[in-house]
Amino acid sequence: MPLFGKRVVCLHIHDNMGVYNEDCHMIPFDGKINFYRFAEHLRNSGFDGTLMLELANKKAKKLYNNPIYDNLTADEYLQRAANAVKKLRELVDPES
Repeated sequence: MPLFGKRVVCLHIHDNMGVYNEDCHMIPFDGKINFYRFAEHLRNSGFDGTLMLELANKKAKKLYNNPIYDNLTADEYLQRAANAVKKLRELVDPES
């Protein structure tokens, strides 16, 4: 990130369980990616672009065999995603 931070315009962000070749497209902070470290790298790189989540919908979620969101309504899922991206934005840019 230090090499490209100021040139990056947008990031498509999601979490996963760290299993090779299984990209879960989970909400940040729900899997195994260390988003505190990720945010630190972004903050130190000069990144000031858009943070965009790239999440799997309910049908795609089944393909990834990830039941973590099975008991959430659509509104609860979206609220959880919104809370995660707000938390990530605050970690990347504490003055935002």
